[in-house]
Amino acid sequence: RIILYNRIPKCASGSMNIFIEEAKTRKNFTICRSSVYTVRHLGLENQKRYARDPFKHSSCRNRPKAHQQGIMSRHIFYLNFKKFGLEQPAYLNIIRHPVDRCVSRYYYERDARGTVPGDMSLDKCIKTKHCDFSSWEPKRSVAKGTGTRMAQMTEECSSNYLSRWFCGMDHVCGTNTREVLQLAKRNMRDEFVFIGLTSEMKMSFTILKMLLPAFFGAEDMPMDICNKCKSDQGSTKPKPALVNNANRALLERANWMDMELYKYAVELFWKKAAACGYSNATGSRGLRGEAPADLQSASIHKPQV
Repeated sequence: RIILYNRIPKCASGSMNIFIEEAKTRKNFTICRSSVYTVRHLGLENQKRYARDPFKHSSCRNRPKAHQQGIMSRHIFYLNFKKFGLEQPAYLNIIRHPVDRCVSRYYYERDARGTVPGDMSLDKCIKTKHCDFSSWEPKRSVAKGTGTRMAQMTEECSSNYLSRWFCGMDHVCGTNTREVLQLAKRNMRDEFVFIGLTSEMKMSFTILKMLLPAFFGAEDMPMDICNKCKSDQGSTKPKPALVNNANRALLERANWMDMELYKYAVELFWKKAAACGYSNATGSRGLRGEAPADLQSASIHKPQV
């Protein structure tokens, strides 16, 4: 009845929110896109309040009435409602390669928010130590809504942020130990209806249509949604790298748990695709025969991780 899309920053939430809006024009459900952006981790008492009514405690103007379906979209860490004796909502998410997500976050802060000088590349930011992605500690977390935009970006790029996001709000999830990774994997596997990939958005939308037909199952649902696609998307002109190989390696080391978690998410994605009748090894044909028309042009190759 209730879906929580606990969207991760810089993981195609614009495209996903458009997809949800398109679905609403075809199905009867309520949507809330929370205006709470920086409060992503809650203390215990606020966890209880949020679990009792996530729409109310996410400053939602639109809330589903009794027995009405609803989707809430918010930047917030996973929370296990069952530990408060409450029914678990259906979780869904979209995930991106950890380094690409960080790079996108940096250039968003530079170009849209002015957090760093407009002529400063990510490589230069790291070289001059204006950006320090190598020494983050849990005590410096600003996920509860405090801190500057620079502190937020630093945490997102250097704290195994994805692993902490999927691990959740329990104390252990802030310890930066391997247990965080194991809990994140377990939650991905057991508590999320679906986790899509930004590299496979059309396939992700197609699977959502099959898994949650009461929300996304309309026959005429559009599959070619892209919030920030460039007009030169089909160009073969080489594009400059946004970060050099040495700094990519630095970010991978700083977020080693996220790298492993992302690989696991890709594996889960293709298992879910196979369960829905599609395989990365069968071209444009599904496991049970020809793929439907809305998937014929979808990219279904397995990305490199």
